[in-house]
Amino acid sequence: MVPWSRDPGPPPSLDGFVHPEFTGVADELRRMLRSAPGGAAVCVWHRGTCVVDLWGGARDAEGAPWERDTMAPSFSTTKGVASTLLHVMVDQGRLEYDAPVARYWPQFAQAGKERITLRHVLARESGLYHIRQMIGRCGARIRLRSGPRIAGRQAGGLPAHAR
Repeated sequence: MVPWSRDPGPPPSLDGFVHPEFTGVADELRRMLRSAPGGAAVCVWHRGTCVVDLWGGARDAEGAPWERDTMAPSFSTTKGVASTLLHVMVDQGRLEYDAPVARYWPQFAQAGKERITLRHVLARESGLYHIRQMIGRCGARIRLRSGPRIAGRQAGGLPAHAR
């Protein structure tokens, strides 16, 4: 690994390191930081090795620099991982696309959601798009074993299974 110093030009500067074969990631992060206010970080692991660990920009309105351990909210970052996991489980025969979600999560079959299938959820056709109003606050978590808050809530729109 080498310290990232390819472009010592005007701010935003980047801190951290990047493997020489992954400098395109650093170039894109720098481009993104130049095009919008704020800051960001990116860390890439390739075949069990950290090849990119970079951060830059400002962490607040006063311009304090983004640091290696700056906390940031993430939105929709688990969708890709979760859907990949679900597809793998279907491929392994552990789940079925056209099975009701309630087969795997019995508490989910409340408030008219008993016919929502895994396929509806993956295709974003379940009518569960108002998640923020359904869970009340960001810190609320879905706990499958203890009767999650979302299980008893009604879908916010007309789901595909009700059309």
